[in-house]
Formats: sequence, C-alpha cells, structure tokens
Amino acid sequence: MPRTNIRPRHNRRTKLTEAHVNQLLTGHDYLNIAFGRQTTNTEPDWDAMRKAWDNLRDELLPAFIAQNPGRRPFAFWKFDAPEPRRGTVPRVARDRKGIIAECQEESRLFLAGIRPEPERDYLARLGLLLPGE
Repeated sequence: MPRTNIRPRHNRRTKLTEAHVNQLLTGHDYLNIAFGRQTTNTEPDWDAMRKAWDNLRDELLPAFIAQNPGRRPFAFWKFDAPEPRRGTVPRVARDRKGIIAECQEESRLFLAGIRPEPERDYLARLGLLLPGE
C-alpha cells in the first residue's frame, strides 16, 4: 500500500485538504469529504480532480515515486496513462448494469489466469520508468 504522507506546499493557494491529496494518490474518499466517492449512484467530481492533479502533479508525482519506486498514484492512471494496462477491463458507463458487467468480466479474466499487467512492467514497456526506479 503506498504511503500517503505527501503534502503539497501550496494548500492555502489551492484550497485542497489532505483528503484531496490522499484521493489523488490512492483514489479513495472514504468520508466523502474530498472529490466524492464512486458508488452505483454517484461519481467523484472528475473535472475538479483533474484540475487539482494538473496543479499538483509536478509536486506530488516525484514525491510519490521516491516513496514507491515502480508505481504511480491513482491520478496518474486516471488522467496521464498513455494506454490501459494489459489484462485490464475497459471501464464502461457507471450504471448498475455496467458495474456488474465489469465485475463479471474481471472475474472471467482472473479465472482464465489473465492478470493485469504489473505497474512496473507497464512503465518499463512504455519507457516511463525514471532513472533509479
């Protein structure tokens, strides 16, 4: 599990809380106090999350990589990844039927022995690993 004790220097300017930064790094908003949770009936505020990531990427990404070599934070995978990882199920519309279909497809792939491409392998394949990772 990645550490999330990374704090941006410009919290007052961006008006982001530690919960916002944590959601950018992990994708989780358990208390629904940052960008919102993804459930069968609700979506996080993806536009606000993207704007926050655009503003904080240069600060958060190097700190995250230093603590978690060969990995990337949630916001990287959501907004910056050039292509999906191999062996993953493309995300469909987030209605109840779509979520059930995704889960069924992920289960089918797992049972067939198809696992998502490891983050490090993906980053190496696309030349995204930094020196020292």
